[in-house]
Amino acid sequence: MILSLFAIAVLACSITCFETLSTSSFVSDEQPQSLFIANINLGTPPQNIPVMLFFGTYLPSFGQFILNKSVQGTNEMFDLFQQQIGMTNYYDLDSSTTSQIKGNYESVQEFSGAYGGKMTGKYVQDVLQIGKLKFEYYFACAQQITSLNKAYSGGLIFFQRTEDNIFDLMYQQKITKTRDYILQGSTYKLNGFYFSNIGYDLKILYDLGSNSQYYNYPPNQLVPNSDLFEMYSYGIYLEGEDVSDKIKQKRIQIDQLTDTSGLRFDQITIPSDLFQIIVSKYDYVESLLISNCTQCQCDRAKNLPKITLITQEYKLTIDPSQYTEYYEEKDLCKIKLSQQDCFNFAKSLIFNSNTQVMYSKQTDTVRLIGAQTINHANIDAIKYIFPIFTAIILAGLLFTFSWTIYQLQPLKLEQIQLKEKLNIFIKL
Repeated sequence: MILSLFAIAVLACSITCFETLSTSSFVSDEQPQSLFIANINLGTPPQNIPVMLFFGTYLPSFGQFILNKSVQGTNEMFDLFQQQIGMTNYYDLDSSTTSQIKGNYESVQEFSGAYGGKMTGKYVQDVLQIGKLKFEYYFACAQQITSLNKAYSGGLIFFQRTEDNIFDLMYQQKITKTRDYILQGSTYKLNGFYFSNIGYDLKILYDLGSNSQYYNYPPNQLVPNSDLFEMYSYGIYLEGEDVSDKIKQKRIQIDQLTDTSGLRFDQITIPSDLFQIIVSKYDYVESLLISNCTQCQCDRAKNLPKITLITQEYKLTIDPSQYTEYYEEKDLCKIKLSQQDCFNFAKSLIFNSNTQVMYSKQTDTVRLIGAQTINHANIDAIKYIFPIFTAIILAGLLFTFSWTIYQLQPLKLEQIQLKEKLNIFIKL
């Protein structure tokens, strides 16, 4: 009985077990950029440090780094911004018994408006713990800063297609079973603000078992030679009308969650060609604000188009509710639709549609868990069905041939007997 329960527990764990890294972000009209903050334990004894997670390629030119506690007091503006986000815990290189200095570190000079700056310090290897798992982490440890007029919490960790992230390092060190990870998001309203402000919770599921239920969704191949996790849209429909041939840029970015390009966190971008088609039919879209539009139900807002995209494996929909927002205090409907050189509605997909995204570097694919799939034949199934179908046809032909031979045998015997009778008659 105990062995049976143990076997059931092991089987259930092989299907559902994974680790979770939880992060949170606050987005307001005063702070429209997304700052996903996660807590890590770095060093020995473990030092709990909140760090910022960046997704995509619109990243600070500083690269990845961890701030040492010696940066405090080196820049008054930087200290002020750090205090505003409640930053108090910093990594302490000198107090970690497992830290190993690997060389000198000096960042490039960043010239991004008022946020320019430079950092110097050491390259360090130390023990990083995420959840229950520990591994060796090699990083730039910033000990001195100059003119760094922006908050960076306790450091930056990047997630993108080309660079190794913390899950890649875990896999390389045989700490996890796979390097795949899943983003699962949710939102909540923050009260007490003039305009609506939103809090975002993001969970990262990792150390997935190969038998996990998440692998039931088909893998969608990515655009080759891209830094981002991108898919192609083979079909583009505007309220059911096929406009695919009119759109030149058909890429869909699905990992550009951290926005440092000046757009709001909840903005949805579409290719310029498609944006112009919408503007020509709905000229008020370009103004972005519609007044006297209760709950976005005025004629102009409720007639906004639904955009449907067909990828290799999935059917994705950008509904008007995803790019409109009502401000009750001003009776305004805001349209959060912008034009760029690609589709980017990953934030809405992950946080507002109950869709989870699995990123797989090893197979160069993504899986959209919970999204509508395309109903076409699975090539893997065909590989098994075709030989079976061929065998059935051959068996049928063989049976027909055997049955024909069987039916012809009595006729052949009758001919032989008749021939013998004729021979006897001729002799007589």
